Amino acid sequence: MAASPHELEGVRVGLRQRASRAAAWRVPDRVSLPVAVLGTFSVAVTVVVSVIRAELNSAHSNANWAVPAFAALTLGLLVGESIRRCWIRSGPNTYVTPIYLFAFGLLLVGSSTGALWASMLGTVAHALVVRAEPVTTLMRLSKVALTVGSASAVSIWLDATWSMDNVTGVSWRWVVGAMMIGATLLVVDGVVTAIEEAARSRVALATGLAHGVRAWVTAEGALMSLAPIWIVGVEFSRALAPLLAITTVLVFQSTRQAYERAYEARHDALTGLANRRAFSERVDMVVGGSGGSTSAMVMLIDLDRFKEVND
Repeated sequence: MAASPHELEGVRVGLRQRASRAAAWRVPDRVSLPVAVLGTFSVAVTVVVSVIRAELNSAHSNANWAVPAFAALTLGLLVGESIRRCWIRSGPNTYVTPIYLFAFGLLLVGSSTGALWASMLGTVAHALVVRAEPVTTLMRLSKVALTVGSASAVSIWLDATWSMDNVTGVSWRWVVGAMMIGATLLVVDGVVTAIEEAARSRVALATGLAHGVRAWVTAEGALMSLAPIWIVGVEFSRALAPLLAITTVLVFQSTRQAYERAYEARHDALTGLANRRAFSERVDMVVGGSGGSTSAMVMLIDLDRFKEVND
């Protein structure tokens, strides 16, 4: 028996309402951050254990690492995570650090589990410097383990023993593999970071992903692109190291200046509070991704004689 036009219209309306609710799905407000932390931690543990087992059982074990390269990259990672001058401020309490730059380099020299342990150790060092709360530390540690672990899994899947000796005469296979590993680092970190921000800010998950991934991937990608250049350049000729160092400093400073300008454009220079532009963007994120299924409230506060203090 054919459905009537009225029944079909009712089905269409129901599907549209379900799609709207799915697009504006939110982690419950009171358990948003714990759910994000526990979910990321559980997946990270699974990925890390799988990577360790896979590398131990791999026919092409990466035990013959280039020791000087591994030591230099690990030292650079620990220093970069411990010194604030090596960080790029991306928000009031958030920073872009060079952790994935060095982790990418460790993966390119053939050290999957080494990249994992060095990255997690660097994360702990960073948490000690900023005196992060336990929940924040666990979330970042889980995110880094999941990100580097996923990239390590790609490296093992590619069945490549990328030691420094194998970089000579770089092949298209090596280039494509490096691009796949780098893309994995960027995408996984961008998605997990966006989910964390959506949970903390209590905005729609789809909206958090749309706004967060692009900005984060741009900053991390600019720094990570230096890793294969260093690996190939130093192997070709160590005399290129000073030129590579200058390029690294220029890219780092350019990325930092871009973030500083973006931050200054959205915050008051005196108070550090978000300005009108940041407020409008925040409203667009909250209201634009709600799909009509949630409500929002704006509270206005009038401070007497604030203009005199501000001036």
